[in-house]
Amino acid sequence: MKIIVNNSLRPFSHTPGTFCLIPGTKWGVSAYPSKLSFIDLESLDSGEVTLGIEGPVKNFTCVQDLDKGRVYVFGMEKRGYFRFEIFATSEGIELALNRCFKEGIAISVYEKLIRTLYRQDRITLDIKVSEIECFSKDIERLSLGSSKKQDWDLIVRRSDIREIFPIWLKLGILLPEKNPPENHPLVQEIEKKIKKRDRVNIEGDFLNLFFSNFKGIMCPMRLPQNHLGIINAKPFSFSPFILLQKGAKYIQRLFFEQEGLCIHILPCLPKALTCGRYINIQCDEVGVLDMEWSKKTIKKLKLHAKADNKIRFKLQKNIVSYRVRTSLKDKGKVYKADDELPLQSGKIYFFDRFKK
Repeated sequence: MKIIVNNSLRPFSHTPGTFCLIPGTKWGVSAYPSKLSFIDLESLDSGEVTLGIEGPVKNFTCVQDLDKGRVYVFGMEKRGYFRFEIFATSEGIELALNRCFKEGIAISVYEKLIRTLYRQDRITLDIKVSEIECFSKDIERLSLGSSKKQDWDLIVRRSDIREIFPIWLKLGILLPEKNPPENHPLVQEIEKKIKKRDRVNIEGDFLNLFFSNFKGIMCPMRLPQNHLGIINAKPFSFSPFILLQKGAKYIQRLFFEQEGLCIHILPCLPKALTCGRYINIQCDEVGVLDMEWSKKTIKKLKLHAKADNKIRFKLQKNIVSYRVRTSLKDKGKVYKADDELPLQSGKIYFFDRFKK
């Protein structure tokens, strides 16, 4: 039994000035064909790089690659195709020229020429990064059944949480744990609805937060954006990354919640999320859990136990029993929904045949 999430997370935009986070950092970049503007969303430190591009540029694209932790900026100018790669290291923010025409591209910082880059050249910008998180395929991954191109301008227009949630989760899950803001009404509303298991209305609260306090490709902002009348347009004093991190935690709680050794499966599944897969869920003192559901009902679970323990699943109300196997060749054993399940460290358990 395999539960796999193969879809890559690479949101992109063709709009000059697209604002996105450099994955694993608190720095954002506004990408234009001939300029890159950097800003630390917490400290508001900034930097600007001018690119010697001869326009007009055709097929301009900015891609945020959440699997590799990179931002790519590319297009076709008069002399040919170019592609820059932006990523963070312990030395600072790196700017690499992956593809280019033979003349190279001149790089200037605050209108002062640094050097001309040629193909495969790179420079370290004088932009220090205090915290860097590495992106790994082993962290949690979410797929909600959408296979549409991840054109961010269209994602915003469609306002479909099946497209937004996987990106939000991936960006927010690596951020350090922070206390939720007590004075942010939209965050409070999401928290209330999760506690009440309000599957019907919670989607609207996530979208309100998304449209009010995020800019570009999931960049959290202190000052509410767009002036939609959803929230008072005053800046907040707390770190804007709390909104990204807490939003990711709340997304987790829609599908999985742990109370000691009791694991809740799909406790607050929004009505729009009829099918999906969620893998590499870290369960404290239990192990690593993968899940798959369709028609709003859990279909498969896979648990790699990391400790000897006894757990209990809290399943959806209409499920009365399920089957457990330690090998796909076994017939397995049927458990009632509220039965206690003994685990042995190192073993892999397969769960299916969830009956109503």
